[in-house]
Amino acid sequence: MNFDIFQHDKSDAIECDVQIRMIRMRDGVRLYTRIYIPVCGRKMSTVFSRSPYNSPDLFASAPRNVFIRNEVVYIAQDCRGSGQSEGKSDPYGPMEQNDGEDTINWIASQDWSNGRVGMSGASYGGSVQWLAALRGQPELVAITPFNCSANLYEGSYIGGALFLQLKMHWTMTQYYRRHVQYSPSPDWDALEIAKHHPLRDMDKFAGLGEVPYWRALVKKSVYSEAWDYGNMLKQPELIRIPAYIKGGWFDFYNKPSVDSYLVLREEGGSPEVRNFTRLVMGPWTHGGNKNPDLFADLEREKEINANGDKFLLGLLADSQKDPLPDEPAVRYFMMGKNEWREADSWPPAGTTEKKFYLHGETAANTSNGGGCLNNIAPSKMEPADHYSFDPANPVLSRGGGFLGPKECGDGCVTQMCIENRQDVLCYTSEPLEDDLEIAGHVKLVLQISSSCKDTDFTGKLVDVHPDGTSYNVLDGIQRARFRKGSEQEVFLIPGETEEITVDLWHTAHTFLKGHCIRIHVSSSNFPHFDPNMNTGNKFGEDATGIIAEQTVFHDAEHPSYIILPVLSNS
Repeated sequence: MNFDIFQHDKSDAIECDVQIRMIRMRDGVRLYTRIYIPVCGRKMSTVFSRSPYNSPDLFASAPRNVFIRNEVVYIAQDCRGSGQSEGKSDPYGPMEQNDGEDTINWIASQDWSNGRVGMSGASYGGSVQWLAALRGQPELVAITPFNCSANLYEGSYIGGALFLQLKMHWTMTQYYRRHVQYSPSPDWDALEIAKHHPLRDMDKFAGLGEVPYWRALVKKSVYSEAWDYGNMLKQPELIRIPAYIKGGWFDFYNKPSVDSYLVLREEGGSPEVRNFTRLVMGPWTHGGNKNPDLFADLEREKEINANGDKFLLGLLADSQKDPLPDEPAVRYFMMGKNEWREADSWPPAGTTEKKFYLHGETAANTSNGGGCLNNIAPSKMEPADHYSFDPANPVLSRGGGFLGPKECGDGCVTQMCIENRQDVLCYTSEPLEDDLEIAGHVKLVLQISSSCKDTDFTGKLVDVHPDGTSYNVLDGIQRARFRKGSEQEVFLIPGETEEITVDLWHTAHTFLKGHCIRIHVSSSNFPHFDPNMNTGNKFGEDATGIIAEQTVFHDAEHPSYIILPVLSNS
C-alpha cells in the first residue's frame, strides 16, 4: 500500500491509500486510474473525475482534499487513448459514454464502496458527466459539470457556424500530444492554420495528416441523429440526478450551461433533479476571470465555487435531501455593478423583454457612422445599410467566449480596433440617463438581404463608456442556410428580404448612467467562427470564397431590433 497524509489543520490528518489500477472496459481496453482511499475502516462514497489531458502533472494536483477529509474516495481517470490509458481516442464519442458507465459499475463493486458515486470536472471533464448521467445508473447520485455543454452539437456549431478556433485548436493539439509528443503548446501559428481552406484538410496543413475527429466533425455541420446520444436537451427525462451547473458569461459554453439548467428544472426525470439542480454564472471565460480589474469580488467567488463540493458531499450522504437548502436556485454575477445576486429562476423575476430598434438616416458603417439605437419603432422609410463581406478578409475576433491568439484576446476586451472597418455596422444609443440592468436571453432580429445564397450575419452587444472606450458584452452568429434550424439547409434567394435571428446568448450586465448601448452587425467573427465562403457549397469543401454584398433594413416595413431582458428596477 502507498499512503499519503492529507492534513486539514494541526489536529486533523487523514491517512489515505493511493492505488494505481488499470480498469478493464467492456471491450477489453484498460484505463489508467488513480484511486485515493481514506483509511477509515468503513464503506465510503466516491467522487469520480475523467480527463483526456495527458499532462505528467495531472495526478499531482488531482486529489481533492475536501473529499478525502470528508472520508470520500476520490478517483481520477485518463480517458481512453490519452495519458497512460489504452485504446483509441474517441473524443466526446459513444465509447466515452460506455467507459463512464463501466467505471461507475466497477466502483460500485469494490469492497470499500457504499455504492454511491458523484462526478466532478470541467470542460471535457464536464461533458463526460452528462454522457454518464444519460445512462441512468442508480449508483450515480450527482454531477457537477462546469464550463461544458450538455448538447455536443452546440459545443461545436453555433447558429450553424463552426467554433473554428476552439475545435481546430483543441482537436489539433490533442492529436499532436497523443501522436507526436506531449507539449502544452505545440510550436505553430494557430491564426495561420485557421486561415487555411478548404476547411476539411486543415489537419494536413497543420502537418498532422488526416485527423479522424476533425474529419468527422466537418462532415456533421447539419444536425442529425448522430448527435442525439450526446444531447441531453432532447432527452432530459433520462437525467434523474441533480446537477450543480457552473458557467461563465464569457465562456463559449454560456448558452449550453444556462439551457441545461432550464431544461432540467422543468423536465428532469425526478423530483430531485427538478428541485435540487443549481446554476452559477460568473464573469468568467473558459479559463477563469480574465478581467479582475473590471469584475472583482474574488472572495465571494471562492465561497460560491466551494458550493459545488458541498453539493456533491450532501447528495452522497443523502440523495433525497436538498444539499444546499439555504442556497438559491440561481446565483449570477451582475457585470457593470460588479456584484453577486441570487434568483429563484432564470431570467430573474421582474424581467421584461424590450425591443431596441436599429435606425439611421446615414450609413452606419464604422462607429463614426450614422447608426442609432433606441426603443422607438421606425415609423417611416429609412435608408438601408450596406457592406461587402469578403471571407478572405474577415473581421478579427475581439474577446468573448473565445480561447484564441493573443491578437484577439478573450473575455471582456476593447472593440475600437474593429469599429473602423467598413464591414462593421454600428448602432449606438444616446448616453443613458439612468442605469439599465439586463439579465437573461438576448437576441438580435435583422431584416436582411444578400447577393449570395448562403452567408453569415453576426451581432455583438457592446457597452460604450463615457470616454468612448467600447467593451464587448455578448456576440453571436447565424448561418443563413440554418436560419430555420440546424436540422435543415434552406438557402437564401439572392436579393430577397429575409428575417434572421442572431442568438447572442445570456448575460447579466448593467449599462451604467452615462454609458451607451451599441450593436455591431457584420458577417464574420474570425477565428472564433469559420468565415462563410458564401458559395452555398458543401461545408468545408471550398478553397476560395466569393464576396457577399449585404443589406440590413431598418424601416417601418422591415424593422430590425435587439431584444434586451430588462429588469423592472431599470
